[in-house]
Amino acid sequence: MRRFFKAGLVGMSVLMLATGCSKKAETDTETGAASASDAAETTAEYVEGELKSLGEYKGLSVEIVEVPEITDADVEAQIQFNLAANPEEEVVTDRGAEDGDTVNIDFKGYKDGVAFDGGEAAGYDLVLGSGSFIEGFEEGLIGVKAGDEKELNLTFPEDYMSADLAGATWCLRSRSTR
Repeated sequence: MRRFFKAGLVGMSVLMLATGCSKKAETDTETGAASASDAAETTAEYVEGELKSLGEYKGLSVEIVEVPEITDADVEAQIQFNLAANPEEEVVTDRGAEDGDTVNIDFKGYKDGVAFDGGEAAGYDLVLGSGSFIEGFEEGLIGVKAGDEKELNLTFPEDYMSADLAGATWCLRSRSTR
């Protein structure tokens, strides 16, 4: 498995180097400058069915870059990086949600008994303790289990971005789905 992975990494590196990584203007090898007519020819539109002839490609210089050796330690380090960046999620059903847990919730906010714009979501993944929502929202969800419904009475901060909601008391009805 490691040999295939190693060979694949080397092959991809060679392919990237062979195809080039930048879009430098093509230059005339004798004068070192690209002409305006050459630039115009390279941006001409393609018309279906029309044949194009290749420009002069003989005598072009190619810089060969040595590919560094990839060791087993390099491969292992990349694997560990990928695993750390994409951890497996574990669904917990035997306890209530704790600080740091991700809960999947459906919620709807009400001000004076009427749902307000932007105060609703379904299937929202929220990391408790992340500070993503107003004070009291995440703390109010600590202890919920999958399927629990909870009602929170909260107050928007005075400096909240929506003037209609700033300082207002509102009710949040939430249902934890995970």
